[in-house]
Amino acid sequence: MITSIFTGEDDDMYDVMPDNDVESAQRWLKLAYLQLSAGALDEARESCIEACVCAPDHPTPEGVMAAIDIARGDLRAALKRARQTSRKWPDAAIGHVYLAEANFLTGRSRLAERALSNARQADDFDAWSEHVEQLELLWESLAEQSA
Repeated sequence: MITSIFTGEDDDMYDVMPDNDVESAQRWLKLAYLQLSAGALDEARESCIEACVCAPDHPTPEGVMAAIDIARGDLRAALKRARQTSRKWPDAAIGHVYLAEANFLTGRSRLAERALSNARQADDFDAWSEHVEQLELLWESLAEQSA
């Protein structure tokens, strides 16, 4: 059971994660990433919701939720959440990056480029620069293949 990495047992995670703090949100996000990598998309989404509850004033849980929505193929939800995240925290790259991804996947290349431009202006862009570079390389490659 995935929760055993946090508790050492198969206990319910609710027993080990207090509400409303960043440390708890980080634990929920770690679980969400593990679930995501295991293909448990609905469970990852639920864990991310818990992270949002624990850290409502932090952009990361909301941004990760947009990424999970992208992985689930729910691009409408991803667009909405990433747009909200980028508006609420314009100085955080995470919302802009996932907004760019969702826009690109829905065929809105210009909006995707605008979102990446906004990400470059974010205070924490350095942490996202490699991710953005990989997106741009992928998009260029896809454009070359379709030409």
